[in-house]
Amino acid sequence: MEQNLHADRAGSGGRDNGFAAFFDREIAPALAEVERQRSRRMLLVYELGGLGLFAGAGVFVATATDMHAILGISRNLLQISCFAVMFGSLLAAFFAYRALYRRFKGVLAGKVAAYRGLEYRTGGFEFPLERFEPLLPYHRSHRLEDRLAGAHKGVDIELCEGRFKRPGAKDKKDKTVFNGLLLSYSFPKPFSAQTVVLPDHGAVGNLLERMRQEGDPVQLEGLAFEDRFEVYSTGKLEAFRLLTPAFMEKIEALAAHFGTKRGLALAFLENRLLITVRRNRTNDQFESGHLFRPVADWPERARKVDAQIAAMLDVVDVLNIAAADKKQEGASR
Repeated sequence: MEQNLHADRAGSGGRDNGFAAFFDREIAPALAEVERQRSRRMLLVYELGGLGLFAGAGVFVATATDMHAILGISRNLLQISCFAVMFGSLLAAFFAYRALYRRFKGVLAGKVAAYRGLEYRTGGFEFPLERFEPLLPYHRSHRLEDRLAGAHKGVDIELCEGRFKRPGAKDKKDKTVFNGLLLSYSFPKPFSAQTVVLPDHGAVGNLLERMRQEGDPVQLEGLAFEDRFEVYSTGKLEAFRLLTPAFMEKIEALAAHFGTKRGLALAFLENRLLITVRRNRTNDQFESGHLFRPVADWPERARKVDAQIAAMLDVVDVLNIAAADKKQEGASR
């Protein structure tokens, strides 16, 4: 852990310098403590993995030779025993590695989140998932991880990552229908209607969405926006008031901000702006990287996590949510 963020390029701003000091003071010592355990834990992972591979070779030997006769047991019993050792060892290696990985991840993402004034939990948390139903496709199961919660510029923020699945075709495993971010931002005054902005899914997809959405389709100005999004609202007047041409431009900018053209969806519901962002396989959030060898680039990994968290906070600025809060507060007086 000898590296530190002060070695970053010259000319970095005050925020960079502040993060460098925070890394040296808070993150580096915590990571160093976990790093001291990494070699012992990874040795256990390697030993369990090696045992599993050895047992796997035993299954092959038990099948292809008469080793069972030499040992004085049945072929089936030898095969089952070797398979049980193989499966148990590999499963134990997986859980040992995952526990170590989650500890590193909890330290890295947790400390960076604290720097941004947010709380972080890897798993085992509650999340208001029912609010996001208008934005999520039909699903049977889900897994949530990486919850962040706190406030930014007076706006309450809560977000997490989620993977949602539904049964596939006959005799096939479950199909992932959504994998990405779920974000919730507060408004001081509830909306009078429910307005949902979804990616355009083509004629058939839009027809199915029209059947499941509570609101009616809303036609808005802006050909580029209409080509990429569909809007449904239970109150068209509020939808027109919210989705002005300027705001629609910001939604398109937000899509570009997250690097997705048709993976962004929004809902104005109760007193919340809800956003879902689909991700691809290469843009997982808040990950600490593999741990198969000593890590020499923790500062860079920490900066990457900080940039990901900053992108979630930037939504407040991109969509001017804080300004919208002030307008609504003024109107309510």
